[in-house]
Amino acid sequence: MGTFSIARKIAQHLKAIVFLSILVSAQMPGEQNLAPFFDFCCDLEGFSLPENTPVGTVIYRLIGHDPEGYKITYAIESGGYFAVDPDTGEITLVKAIDREQLAQELGDYIRVELSLEDEVQNSGSNNLVKFQRLIEVTDENDNSPVFVNTPYTINVDETALVGTIFNEVFVVDADKGFNSDVFLSCEPATSVTCSIFNIKEVREKEGHFTGVLTLVKSLDYETNNSYTMRIKAEDGGSVPRSSTTTITINVIDHQDVAPRFFGAPYFAEIHESESVGKSVLKVAVQDGDQGNPRQLRLELIGDILGYFVLTVTNTGNIRGPVTAELRSSGVPIDRESPTVLENGGIYSLVLRATELINSTAIGDISEANITIVVLDSNDNRPTFSHSEYIVFIPENLPNNATLPGLDIVVTDQDVGSNAEFAITLTGANTTFDVFPKRAIGSTPVTIKLLNSSNIDYEVVDRRQYKLQITATDNTGQNTTALITVNVEDANDHFPSFLNENYNLTVNENLPFGTVIATIIATDGDSGLFSHLTYSLRGNGAEKFSVGKETGRITIASCDNAPCLDAEVTSLYSLTYEARDNGGQISAVPLYIDINDVNDQQPIFQQFVYETSILEGVDHFSTPFSVRASDADSGQANNQLTYSIVRGNQAGTFAVDERTGELSLLKGVKYNDTPDRSGTFSLAVQARDNGIPSQSSQTIVRIHVLDNNTHAPKFEYNRYEGKVYELASSGTRVVQVQATDEDYGSNGRVSYNLGEGSSDNFIINSTNGWISVANNANLDRELAGGVYDLAISAADSGVPIMRSTANVSITVLDENNKSPYFSQSTYTASVRELSSRGTVVAIITANDPDETADIRYTFIEPSYGRAPSGEVYKEENTKRYYSLFNINEISGKVTVTSEIYKSDVSAVTLTIQAVDVNAITEFQQANTTLDIFIQPQTVRTPVFGGSWSSEKPEIAVTILEELPVKHTVTILSATDPSTGQPVVKFEKLRSSTGNYIDVEENGNVFVNKRIDYDTNLLLPLTLDVRAVTETGASAFATVIINVLDINDHSPQFTLDEYISEVKESARFPTLITQVRAEDKDTDYGFNLITYSLYGNGDGVENFAINNETGWISVRQGALLDREAQSVYYLQATARDNPQSATGASPQQTSVLVTIKVVDENDHSPRFEKKSYNSAAVENIQRQGTILQVIAHDDDDPTSLYGQLVYTITDRGNMGTLFSIRPNTGEIIAAENLLDQASDVPYIFQVKACDRGEPARCDTSSVSISVGRILSNDDRPRFLTPSPGGEVVAIQEDAPLGTSVFTALAYSNDDSQTAESHIEYGFQKSLFSDDQAKFSINHLTGVITTAAVLDREEQQNYSLPLIASNRLRLSQFSTRTLTVTLEDVDDNIPVFQRNDAAPTHMQIAENAEPGTEIGKMEATDKDRGENARIYYYIICGNAKKKFSIGTSSGILRVDAELDREESSSYVLCIKASSTPLTRVKRQEQPGVDTAYDPTDPSVSLVEIIVTDRNDHPPVFPNVSMTVTVSATAPMGTFITSIKAEDKDVGRNANISYSVRGANFIPYKSNKDHGVPEPVPYIFSIGKYSGSLAVNASLTPYIYGYISVLVDASNPRTESGLRLSSTGELRVHVVSDASRVKLIFNRNADIVKNNISTFLLEFNEVIEEDIKIQVNEFLLHQTDKGKINGLWTDVCVYLIKNRDLVGITDALLLLKSDSPALRSLYERYGIVKISRCRSKTTYAIAALEGTVIGLTVMIFFAVLLLIIAMCCIASKIKKNDKLTEEKSEPVIYQSPSMYGIPPEIYHHDQPLALPPPLPSTEQDRIYEWQEKSVSMNDGGSFKDYDANDLQDGGNALGFSA
Repeated sequence: MGTFSIARKIAQHLKAIVFLSILVSAQMPGEQNLAPFFDFCCDLEGFSLPENTPVGTVIYRLIGHDPEGYKITYAIESGGYFAVDPDTGEITLVKAIDREQLAQELGDYIRVELSLEDEVQNSGSNNLVKFQRLIEVTDENDNSPVFVNTPYTINVDETALVGTIFNEVFVVDADKGFNSDVFLSCEPATSVTCSIFNIKEVREKEGHFTGVLTLVKSLDYETNNSYTMRIKAEDGGSVPRSSTTTITINVIDHQDVAPRFFGAPYFAEIHESESVGKSVLKVAVQDGDQGNPRQLRLELIGDILGYFVLTVTNTGNIRGPVTAELRSSGVPIDRESPTVLENGGIYSLVLRATELINSTAIGDISEANITIVVLDSNDNRPTFSHSEYIVFIPENLPNNATLPGLDIVVTDQDVGSNAEFAITLTGANTTFDVFPKRAIGSTPVTIKLLNSSNIDYEVVDRRQYKLQITATDNTGQNTTALITVNVEDANDHFPSFLNENYNLTVNENLPFGTVIATIIATDGDSGLFSHLTYSLRGNGAEKFSVGKETGRITIASCDNAPCLDAEVTSLYSLTYEARDNGGQISAVPLYIDINDVNDQQPIFQQFVYETSILEGVDHFSTPFSVRASDADSGQANNQLTYSIVRGNQAGTFAVDERTGELSLLKGVKYNDTPDRSGTFSLAVQARDNGIPSQSSQTIVRIHVLDNNTHAPKFEYNRYEGKVYELASSGTRVVQVQATDEDYGSNGRVSYNLGEGSSDNFIINSTNGWISVANNANLDRELAGGVYDLAISAADSGVPIMRSTANVSITVLDENNKSPYFSQSTYTASVRELSSRGTVVAIITANDPDETADIRYTFIEPSYGRAPSGEVYKEENTKRYYSLFNINEISGKVTVTSEIYKSDVSAVTLTIQAVDVNAITEFQQANTTLDIFIQPQTVRTPVFGGSWSSEKPEIAVTILEELPVKHTVTILSATDPSTGQPVVKFEKLRSSTGNYIDVEENGNVFVNKRIDYDTNLLLPLTLDVRAVTETGASAFATVIINVLDINDHSPQFTLDEYISEVKESARFPTLITQVRAEDKDTDYGFNLITYSLYGNGDGVENFAINNETGWISVRQGALLDREAQSVYYLQATARDNPQSATGASPQQTSVLVTIKVVDENDHSPRFEKKSYNSAAVENIQRQGTILQVIAHDDDDPTSLYGQLVYTITDRGNMGTLFSIRPNTGEIIAAENLLDQASDVPYIFQVKACDRGEPARCDTSSVSISVGRILSNDDRPRFLTPSPGGEVVAIQEDAPLGTSVFTALAYSNDDSQTAESHIEYGFQKSLFSDDQAKFSINHLTGVITTAAVLDREEQQNYSLPLIASNRLRLSQFSTRTLTVTLEDVDDNIPVFQRNDAAPTHMQIAENAEPGTEIGKMEATDKDRGENARIYYYIICGNAKKKFSIGTSSGILRVDAELDREESSSYVLCIKASSTPLTRVKRQEQPGVDTAYDPTDPSVSLVEIIVTDRNDHPPVFPNVSMTVTVSATAPMGTFITSIKAEDKDVGRNANISYSVRGANFIPYKSNKDHGVPEPVPYIFSIGKYSGSLAVNASLTPYIYGYISVLVDASNPRTESGLRLSSTGELRVHVVSDASRVKLIFNRNADIVKNNISTFLLEFNEVIEEDIKIQVNEFLLHQTDKGKINGLWTDVCVYLIKNRDLVGITDALLLLKSDSPALRSLYERYGIVKISRCRSKTTYAIAALEGTVIGLTVMIFFAVLLLIIAMCCIASKIKKNDKLTEEKSEPVIYQSPSMYGIPPEIYHHDQPLALPPPLPSTEQDRIYEWQEKSVSMNDGGSFKDYDANDLQDGGNALGFSA
């Protein structure tokens, strides 16, 4: 309590004294008029007012009083804000209040001056009283947030790192508290700016906030050089107010972009005869960094012929482009220059722009290609590749055939129309012609044969032709060449057959070697060409043999087995061929018919046919047939006839001879069946019509079914039987019998046993005997003596018919049970010197046998205990039997002789019960009887709680898994002789397992772990004995009920689940089942539900049954193995505790790996739709020409992804080429010499997978075969192709890897071609790509000469040259482009700062699956090798997060609680290949897993931001305080504090009083009816300080229940979270206080009082709290002040109720050793009532009045003293009644000064006998009169002299 509050309290007390004095003195005549005064409740003290209160509102009512009762008048001075009604005191607001304006002048208060004036009558002078008050003006949300220092502009460097922070925004809100809290956001949230920048508010002080701007994405000046951000500021009011502003964010350019050419690449044309200075091209270039550009330098690169010059026409300003012009230099431009010609008339240049830094060209460089097309002039005549050509052709060359081996090429080196020329042929007549007639450039020319009849080797003048060919261009320039055509002899006749086809017919049974025909052909050729050979082809040709020279056809051997079978093949369609020696073939069809021979038996479809029919029917219910078949093919041989050959003696059946259908000739009878068996058995034969005939038989069984018309019938409805309870298994008891009038299966009866057997009896299903079952237990005592069985008899008919009967079996008792005692130990007590025959106990045993006859006797051992408790060590203990006797029939134990407690304190006897009628030996039981000898006057203790002597049990309920030594309960017992608590408890025994034990002080505790889910025998029990100081004892059984808790998590049956699913699987295909088990048992703790989460992408494709755990394909999901082959899912098992238990659910997760099995859903795809290649005719056989490659997206390890290559359409290539099926390599299948042709060979190839059916793709192949001619021209490249060729190799290819084989030929003869061609690389001014490769100058094989890295350079351009070593001036060039295929040789890399992790934020309680952020790594590789997989490798042991394996998106996987953990640090691994998943238990910590040197691993710290998800919570929901009934308004009572687990603004707590009710005390344990008392207290909105707001005098003798709300700011959904606490305020008077007198000074006491109160709560056994009220200097009874001692006035609270003064004194003066020790340690020497003796200083001005008042008081006081003396004298004459050693009588509370209306204890108090009033100050004296104190520390009377001397007033022993 502060100084101001104390001063105010003193002033109020002074005011009260003055008021009382005035009231007294007002009755005295002749006194002066006294001043009026305000009522304590209503003087504006502590009043506050909201600022938005409407003008005109009555806000308060003043209440004043005048001692003389004169009329009073109110006035107020408030600066114009308020007006007061002079008569009623009502204050009205007359001027609007603005707290914010007011705060600038006076703070949050309005100062007012109140005046109170009385109107004195009889012309006296009025009294005017004035005083000031401060009225607090509370805030309302009437101000919107205001942005300060607008407008905002921020400059940000484009290289700023993500996470860079800018503090540029300032916001103020003039309101207070929640209303002044400001929250900033970017709007709209979906805008580009809001995705790049984030803004968050930071509180500087109340109402002042800084907006922190954070960069969340990288900037690029060239993409966007400025942003405009719209910011919204919203306050925290219940109805929020907001305002907006904008920020302009300028991006500062950084030098990171090279120069940019406008319009590049460039193209231009120029004629080769163009003049000097011709403008060819204009270019423009500009620095790409427009925010901070540099000057540029332009250069022309690659003009090796000096054709052009570059002139800069405009250097441009620093931000403008540089322009330049390209002009011809004057050097003559020649399109036929090798440099230009080899590039097809294109002259390529490079334009380079370099940034200048300090005038030096060392900055960024950009280059642009310039392609100049040199236009041709007609300055070249056409030329032939040779001047003379010689060709040989066969005489059988067909019409329009191209003359083979003739390689004529006409070339005009001009281009376009200048290269056009016409071709003519002379000397050919109509036999030959030239193609084409017109051509352009370089063109192959062919000569075709028009009329083949004009060439004939046999005619001499047709064997040779001389031709002349001429080429003439458009200007008339021409060239001629001579062609000589020689005709060669040829095999031009084919073999010829007489017939177009041949037909033969043979029998199928012809033997090997039989000649069936001879077929020959003729050939018009002569000599070798006319010699013929014969062969046979076709399906089945192996069945026949052909004479190669003779044409004789015979039956083949077929491995000595018959070759021909008409039933298998009845016709062979073959091809018969004749071939001459020249290779000419002719073929004719040969048809061979095979005649059938009857060699097959008929075969029935079944060996046996069976059916059933009802007797009496005359037809089958459904057609019933037999079927046979004959494999012969002839019509007669396979035509069958059916007949019945046996079994139809009764003539009942017939069979259709054609169809085999059976029919009935008459109604069937059961008796007609053989031997009344119920079955006809027929033999049915099938015979064919062949010669000789073949036949076979089958059996037909026809079962005649009896009509089941009778149910079995028992002989009796009820059977009876008897059996002894010890009967062995199989013992027959009784037989039941039933008969059935039906026959066959319908009359066959079987017996069944129904209910009532309890598995003790069985019945023979055939004969009906009921007997004792195996393992039967017929114990009459367990299952009773009678079994009522239900039996049934059923036939075997259809439908089954049944009947039932009852059997009663009586189990006869046999005396086979031993007697037993209900307890192993019995206890009893008997007083010493009890008379003979006194009954001590009746001990009886039980025996379930009916004939049992039990006898009781004492047996060894027995022993006695000395009074000290020790067991007497005596050999002969039978003497203790002599003290007692047991009746052998009744078991009554009686005293037989005198017993002295001084001799023996307890006797233990062993009692045996024997069944004398037992049929076996040793049917007996033993128990012990503990007899305690009680002194004659001793009474046994009484346990507390539910214990009674009739039912000595105490029930306790606990939870399982309590810690060892945890207190279960504390036993209490009272010695009724003394009223003192028992302090000694002994354990007698406990239930199996010794789980519970007891200490001597009665503390029952857990002795070992208790697990409800094990096979625990519940409830647990503990037998305890309470022993008094006098040795009296009582017994109790503590029964402990154990409740299950949710202490087990579900456990999956497997550590990981791996399953497969086909990619074609669709909803609802089941994949796998996960199963978990929970060891808990009750309250839903073992009820498991399953859920599924993604540990990466793809979880949306699957679903899980939350009850069964079956994982299936989700509806609408489409699986594609090629898109994702493996899914990693997380299955979670969660138990479901019932809500009433308050238990939190437990959960466990497991990894589920689902592999997608490939299916053939992708077709192969060729890389090209057509392939072109070339080969020279001297290529080796099996030499590779090219490779065609196809790809299939299916699994390459499965048949669906393995490809086979074939040639499908051979086109015009015949058999020249073949393809390797596994590699796609096309090879020369034959020698290609003489196969050169001007027309390419075109055919189709096919690639198929190995699926069923297979999927395929096709592509066309064109191969040109070149011939080798005379060396009269430069070499010609066959490979690479003319347009340039691209070849790919892997970047990691080792040195010397073969890349390509260049192949060129020269028009030399075949003997010198290869040796004269040399290969090499042409030097280049622009590139040194060829330095990385080498070429064999003889073979043209190109290999790698250096290690190649795609990330360094991907493409290499190799200029190849092939030259003729004989004539070096003759050469050709081609360009080969080598591209490097990527190899996964780079690991992914994070752009990271090794010193700090990447920061991300996520709100707590975010839904699982919520995206947190994205991790991005880079990989220098390309394509599939650049694919990056992301994994969490550490920090995620609790599986709170997951990351998209492909996307890198971090997501929440489990609920986050900031209060559990405010941040998480994860290690993210970026990998080029999928990793094995890290299981939960394998997740390492960050410290061990993170390697800062590994750039593929990055740390990310996830900050869990707070959400307002926790309401304020009162640490103590129920609180109790006291307040004086005379406390004035504004008196501080207590501070109420709630706690909130949230942080920041979310943890701000405001308090309010929800309501208050006054509850009066009543005489019984219930309280009175609550009475609402609003506005009785006020509470600080943010401080929680509770203060008095009205007079409390009406509420004495009761308490006020105050409900206090604690709430915090709005949640995101607009709700406020709150909780309510209950404060019980007891309105007390000083008379209820107890005084504790300490022999220490006030400073020491105040410092130690807190620890004293804590120790007091530990020592006291009841729920009693001490509330300190006041510290006073000690004042002796004589009125002296002792400054070294301290009086502390306190109240006692028990179970939240105020304890009356008398009860409080009794509780505090309890004779507890622990309490006495506590008092000694803290120096408490006396406990008594607290009577306030405070004096007050009185003003001198009031002396006269006070003096008169004091005189009157003294007079009254003397009168009171006199009356007290008389009353004291009367009371002293009364005698005190001594209490005997009887139980304490429960006295009325009124006997101890407790008013009946405030006595409200739940149970009666054990109160001491009342003392005379003169003895009230003699503490503890009542105990001295009722309890014998054995020590020397008995309390003595308290005497003030002892206190003066500083002695030990309580008489404690030192």
